[in-house]
This record gives sequence, structure tokens and C-alpha cells, in this order.
Amino acid sequence: MRKLLLAALAVLALAVPAQASASVLAMEPSDATAKKIGAAIIANSEQLTGASLPEWPFDEEVEEGEVTPWPVGLGSNEAPPPAGLTGFPTSGNEFGILSSGDVHTIATTLSNESESTSTAYQDQTATMERGDAFDWTTLKLDVEVPGGDNCLALDYRFLSEEFPEFVNSEFNDAFVAEIGSSTWTVGESGDLSRPNDFASSLEGTPISVNGVGPAAVTPQEAEGTYFDAATGLITTKTPITPGPHSIYLSIFDASDHIYDSAVFLDNLRFINEDPSTCRPPTSAELKVPPPGSPPPPSNEFSVGPHVKFKNGGTKATITVNVPGPGTVSATQATGTGSGRVLRAAASSAPRAGGKKKKKPLISPAKVHAAAAGAVKVTVKLTGPAVKLLAKKRKLTVPVKITFTPTGGLPASHVLKLTFKKPGKHKKHG
Repeated sequence: MRKLLLAALAVLALAVPAQASASVLAMEPSDATAKKIGAAIIANSEQLTGASLPEWPFDEEVEEGEVTPWPVGLGSNEAPPPAGLTGFPTSGNEFGILSSGDVHTIATTLSNESESTSTAYQDQTATMERGDAFDWTTLKLDVEVPGGDNCLALDYRFLSEEFPEFVNSEFNDAFVAEIGSSTWTVGESGDLSRPNDFASSLEGTPISVNGVGPAAVTPQEAEGTYFDAATGLITTKTPITPGPHSIYLSIFDASDHIYDSAVFLDNLRFINEDPSTCRPPTSAELKVPPPGSPPPPSNEFSVGPHVKFKNGGTKATITVNVPGPGTVSATQATGTGSGRVLRAAASSAPRAGGKKKKKPLISPAKVHAAAAGAVKVTVKLTGPAVKLLAKKRKLTVPVKITFTPTGGLPASHVLKLTFKKPGKHKKHG
């Protein structure tokens, strides 16, 4: 059994009993717990015929006075909830919570005091065939759809610590909802395969860190929790036929164990509705700005025409042409073995199959553009990359340039930079 990802990120097991908050209750994963959470989520409990959760792999010792961290639980309106829970439950007195972290933390941490709140559980990827997914849990609900109903509807909110630093990266934590079978997986670059997902439209936007991005989440929606940002209330719908069905609701970390995400779930119901409106929300619907909002500023930019190398070939200055004020950043492109720079302590941690995550070859860089025009951003090789360059004399690194206009959405281009060690000059006698 693998231990936690990092000794430096010890499991956040708070010294409070599970009943510390009447508004949120952490629960040990079991089929009995699954039935309680399912009964809280479904509008008509008579339509719930069974429920289950995967066995949760946690075998770390818990000190006296602390609690074992659990990834599932119940929210309730029995006591005034934190501001971040406002709007839930949407039906009845309780709602369900699934987390890639610890629900005790949701119950007791009512402000965003840390940039990296994490509970790292044991690695499941070696046996569960979920690809590069970590700390995942799937709630299975067996239901009986009444005759005459043709549409399933579900209310939820997605919350994550991954915003905004890791949007458009491989750390693409997500919520997935499926009917019939659970087949989602995570690729090595954080790409999601979700052929049965009805949480959002399959035409492009998953409910993930990269999918909803900063356009559909805000820090305000996460107030009263430790998460950096959250969606507002989302209602998804999908066609369903009368009779028995299995519904799968999943939450997971993508590409590593750290930085938690969660989903609040309620009011799973079966209705009769025209097929034209019985569907998941589209990307556009998730990202529609408030009425009266001006159009977002342009994020179209270009790179070049020249890149200048200096400092013995270990630094590169890139010219970026932007349409207006904003921020330009340069990072190593994902999917190339780069580590998460802000999580550098994890860069050499063992991964599934015994592999180690490679250290980044360049240090991230960021500059502010005060107005439209050309700005210069300089990236430099890291220490290990400098040694590699000295050995190989040439090193090619894919670099992602991202421009985020002030008040707008980020856009990125990837270019390959080839760093070269200057040749030795012969002395003439």
C-alpha cells in the first residue's frame, strides 16, 4: 500500500469530531453511507433501489484526538451554513458532497487561508484503470425511473483549489456524471475521456478546471469554504427511459494527489420534458456573462518575430505582441514531463507504475503589459537543464506562452525553443 504523496503535505486530519458542524458531516465510505447520501440527493427516495461507493484506500495512522479524513459526506440546513453553501440544499433538508480531499475540512475551514489545501490519499491508479486520476471516488446510485418520465435532472456546484493557477494545465480536476456505466479516464496531459458524461455538453466543455475555467467560476461563489473558486448552481439534464438504471457521480484529482476539488449534489429527479430542453448545459451557457456585461477584451496575440538567447545560451527573451493590457506568462508546455513548478516538492515523487515525475527544464516567467504593443518575457533554464545543456550542447524545450487580458480569458500558443551551448573558439598563435 502506498503512503501519502508527500511528507510535507501530511494528511489534514483535524482535531474535531465528525459532528463538529451540523451543516456538513464527513462520513466513512461504505455502501450504507452511499445509501444515505443517495437518499439525500434524490428527490423521491422511493425511486432509489441501491447505492455503493468504492472501498476508500486510507491506511495512515491517525493520532489520538484526530479524525480519519473521509472524501464523502452530507450537507444539511439544520444549522446556518457557511456562505459558500448558500443555495444548498436545493430540495429537502440535505445534500450530498463528494471530494478529492477531506469533507471534515469543508466542515471546519470556513475561509480560504491557504493556497494549497490538500488531503492526499493512497494512489488508486495502479488497480482501478482510471488513467492519471488520483483521490477519485464514484458514487453509484441504482434507480427506478417511473413510467411516463423521459428526463433526468440534477443540481450541482463544482469547487476547486486549482483555480486560477492551474487552468490550462494537466492538473485538470473534474466532476463527471454518467448513466449505465462509468468509463471516464484521465490522460497523461490531464485530457479527459468521458463518453457517457452528462454533467455538461460533450461538444467541448467538461466540468473541470480547464473546462469551466475562470469564465464559469468565481472566488465569490466559494466564500465560506477553503476553495479558491466555484461555479454557481448548475442544473444538468439528460434523456432517460422508464425502468431500472445506474447513475455514476465521480470526483477526482487529475495528474497528482494535491490541491482538492469537490462537488455538491442535490435534487436528482425524473421529469417529463421536451427533448429539445432535456440536455446538459452547453459551453456557451456555462460561460454566458451577466446581462449588460460588455464583451470580453480580445486575447488574440502573436509571438515573434525573433527570440534572443543570452547568458551562454541558458536564457531566452521572447517578444510577444498583445492587443491590450494584461499578463503574459511563459511556462514549460504540459504533457512533456514537466513538473508543477508551484509544487516543486512533488516533482520527484513516485507515480503509478514506479515512475518519477520529471523536473521542469525552465523556470516560469511573467510580465505585465500596460497597453497594446510588444512586451518581452525572459525564460531561463533550471539548474538541472543547464547541466543537461552542458552535456548535450543543445536542448529543445516546448514553451507555452499565455496572454490573459485584464478582465478577460487566457489564450495560449506553444513554441519550441532550442537552447544551444556556444562553441569553443580556437586560440591562434
